[in-house]
Amino acid sequence: MRRFFFLPLLATCLFIGSCDDGDNWTPRHQINYVQSLVNDYPATEELFRTFIDDIEKGVWDIDNWITYRNDDIWNTSFSGFLNTAFGKGSQFLDLIFYADGTCRQCYLYAPAPYNNIPYPFLYTTLLWSFDIENLTITLTNPQYQAQSSPYAQTSLRLLYYRYGEFVMDGLQPSPEALNGYKIRYIGSIENASIRLDYEQQYKDENIFATLNGESFR
Repeated sequence: MRRFFFLPLLATCLFIGSCDDGDNWTPRHQINYVQSLVNDYPATEELFRTFIDDIEKGVWDIDNWITYRNDDIWNTSFSGFLNTAFGKGSQFLDLIFYADGTCRQCYLYAPAPYNNIPYPFLYTTLLWSFDIENLTITLTNPQYQAQSSPYAQTSLRLLYYRYGEFVMDGLQPSPEALNGYKIRYIGSIENASIRLDYEQQYKDENIFATLNGESFR
């Protein structure tokens, strides 16, 4: 979760030797660079099929993000100042997709150092489907749906996918009202070995959350 994404840009700077004192690493430059990737290498149906095949074998891992509110940039991980929670219901959680239509949304039960919590790494089971024509993934949280949350079902649209790295716009399911918000997710699809690590580390909240005890809730 959250590694810096723009090694190609750094390599370009080193190659041509013309970047000025790190100016290309300001948040604005990085946001513009993401947009240039989307413009120059837009996702296609063929790439989307490859993307679906890859996420069913690996992990959808967020490296960075840009949050928009009413189409204006509200915040971004590129600023270097993070005030972001990775608990249940967060918008910034890694995902494990399965071919049976389920998806594990991985979260932290409590922040580090975990204070001897037996099971700090849990997952919520979502449902998912995809639309090749519109390059979208639909995510549904049945718990939030039962609570009549307007954002129990959300979508992610693929804008860019090359070399295992993606850019997607949308939201993850939420119990909160997110009118006017959109997040641009920048990340990578991790390999099968990382997927196995996640599957071993993150436990089903329906079983293990209660085992953490009342004092940690």
